[in-house]
Amino acid sequence: MTSGPWEPGEVDEPVTRQVDALLQQHHPGRRLRLAGSPYVDLPSHVVEAITASVSARGYTPSLGDPGLRQAIAASLQARGPKVKAARVLVTNGAMHALDLVFRAVLQPGDEVLMAKPGFFIGGLVRRAGARLVQFPSDPDDGFRPAWTEAAAMLSPRTKILYVNTPVNPTGYVYDDRDLAAAADLAWRAGLVLVSDESLAGFVYGGRRHKSPADPAGGDFTSVLVGSFSKDYALPGLRVGFAALPESLFPRVSALLEWSVLCVSRPAQAAALAALTGPRDWLDQMVTDAGARGARLASALGAIPGLSCVAPMGGLNVFPEFDGDAERLARDIIVGFGVPVAPGSAFGVDGNFRLQFGGVPGDLDLAVTRIKTAAAREYSRDLVAENP
Repeated sequence: MTSGPWEPGEVDEPVTRQVDALLQQHHPGRRLRLAGSPYVDLPSHVVEAITASVSARGYTPSLGDPGLRQAIAASLQARGPKVKAARVLVTNGAMHALDLVFRAVLQPGDEVLMAKPGFFIGGLVRRAGARLVQFPSDPDDGFRPAWTEAAAMLSPRTKILYVNTPVNPTGYVYDDRDLAAAADLAWRAGLVLVSDESLAGFVYGGRRHKSPADPAGGDFTSVLVGSFSKDYALPGLRVGFAALPESLFPRVSALLEWSVLCVSRPAQAAALAALTGPRDWLDQMVTDAGARGARLASALGAIPGLSCVAPMGGLNVFPEFDGDAERLARDIIVGFGVPVAPGSAFGVDGNFRLQFGGVPGDLDLAVTRIKTAAAREYSRDLVAENP
């Protein structure tokens, strides 16, 4: 996504920065407290871990706190992947992990293949000198990736297959069919499969998160990237990780050491406490999010001109508008102060993303404002069609 309100410019900016700029320009007062991460009070054991770590001296190990690396590996092993603590690298959030992996694998002119709509990784890919190639997903099947079409888009320069489950922005959750298709594609084409599982904790309706990656095994090279921002409600502390195969670990770890040296000690202490401490607050957070996402999809789907698939996971909905969705997204932001993102930022037109982490009351207010904005845009389109 480039600068301007969805227009090309000199500076390559994430769409979230563009939305923030529009909100600051047109609504400089109180913002709606909506986010892609939960708004919850941190439990005492996490707060105490942060406080206790502040007085410690010296840098942390560049690869990450050994206890945290071991805990991350154990948590991933419980989900299935054969992850070794010695191959876990602690990073400044999942975006940092993706950046390091892309720079370690890609050469100028290479290509990264991913499904659309999908998380806006284009800026990271371009900074590695590579090109993003996107294949479609089927909205009539909950936005399942169209794996057959993915294979048709391969080229000799394709080096990475990027997958993301639960999918940001659609809320789709990969099942066994998707895992098999992704693995087959990566194996047959000799690709590095990079699996972004930053929302793995938020899966609803009795489903279970299944990882497409297995960094220590399998017939193809894979990387598993995760984050504490969503699953453990620690977005401001910026802690993520990459679980890497032996072949990539030296290159990726060297890039980390020569860029940031290490991740903050208090941030890692918070992550370790959240990961190994009581889970009641985390379970409640996910239960609340699942109910909130279902209610939100229903409320948006009841608005004339809008339709919305209930999310299987994650903290986003991706409603479709029967009209000019790009114009509607801008109007929702500029005219009504609601932080949405246009579908074009994720590779498609006709939709916009609304995140439902945050304050429930503000989410209700956002729905009311979107209803007003959609009615105005829908009426404008009807008049244009029937002058």
